[in-house]
Amino acid sequence: MTDLSIDITQMNSSLFCHISQKQHIAKFITMINGKVQKIIPLNAFNTVG
Repeated sequence: MTDLSIDITQMNSSLFCHISQKQHIAKFITMINGKVQKIIPLNAFNTVG
């Protein structure tokens, strides 16, 4: 779980350094959704979206 958090943080930093558009952020959320859905319910992402 710790490794997953670190991985997401690194991906987050990398992407947000180059990307700032909502469409790309939505794609990013969809991309990590596969990893996070085991820990965080999908409803959390639906609420954000």
